[in-house]
Amino acid sequence: MNNDEYILGDRKYKVKGYFILVEIEAVPHRQSLISIPGEETEREKYLQARHTGWVRAMGKQAFNDEDARRCEIGDKILFASYTGRDVNRTIENRLRNDQPLLRIMTDKEITCVIEDVIIEEEENV
Repeated sequence: MNNDEYILGDRKYKVKGYFILVEIEAVPHRQSLISIPGEETEREKYLQARHTGWVRAMGKQAFNDEDARRCEIGDKILFASYTGRDVNRTIENRLRNDQPLLRIMTDKEITCVIEDVIIEEEENV
């Protein structure tokens, strides 16, 4: 499989040009229509999940006009609120919730790469 292809279920997505295919991070499932998060961290996780995802495929022209690529396949990225277009959002997928949501966007719409950092606590002597 090339870097410009991604297979999900019975579909193969081949990304062209300067576009990037992103798997959107799953939003925490709500038990009811109205949800009031108990902690501020729950609310932050919910809001962040709507704007983050993992790069799954890139067109061959992505980042050609820049000195270096801003991200690679598999990187977790942050993007703007109304960026791109949902690729596989159907009523069936929304009800079953068995496949991740894919979104296609241009290479310019990636804000940053998110890296997990492990912070070790210092022991007090």
